[in-house]
Amino acid sequence: MRRLVAALSLVLLASCGFGSQGGQPSFPDFTAPVVDAADALSPDTESVVSQQLTQFRDAGGPQIAVAVVSSTGNRSIEDYSIDLARQWGVGTAERDDGVVVVVALDDRELRIEVGSGVEGDLTDVAASRIVDQVMVPLLRADAVDDAVRQGTAAVMAVWRGDAVPTQPAAPTEPATDGTSSFAE
Repeated sequence: MRRLVAALSLVLLASCGFGSQGGQPSFPDFTAPVVDAADALSPDTESVVSQQLTQFRDAGGPQIAVAVVSSTGNRSIEDYSIDLARQWGVGTAERDDGVVVVVALDDRELRIEVGSGVEGDLTDVAASRIVDQVMVPLLRADAVDDAVRQGTAAVMAVWRGDAVPTQPAAPTEPATDGTSSFAE
């Protein structure tokens, strides 16, 4: 009887989402280079950036994927981005040449996870500069579309050997409600 109760308890916990991930949210499905699980991006941004990233990959660049999520649950942004890259299979296993950009809106966290196969071209320092100098200022202005567009453009530019922009271009559509995420 105890075994039956224990087995039923495990099934119940797993069906409630408290299985091997300890109650943490599951990852969104990898359906395109840009996955907007938070429904924060315009369809145009999703489509255009996905096309740009596919063309970049086809031209010999590393595979770049973007995830816009509400939250990483109780995972750190670092753990979430690494686990997401593995779950999605970004880049090739032999070369570890994937790049994952994770924007967690409700957590107000952002990370560019760089595979070791591209670290010579896109260093952690360069990725950090893209986050700090390009994406965060746009996210603070609630310009999520622009942050994704300009952030991915900066990743591709740095991989090609260009410098990190010192500041982002002005948002194309500034926030109208006066609120700002990613506040200091």
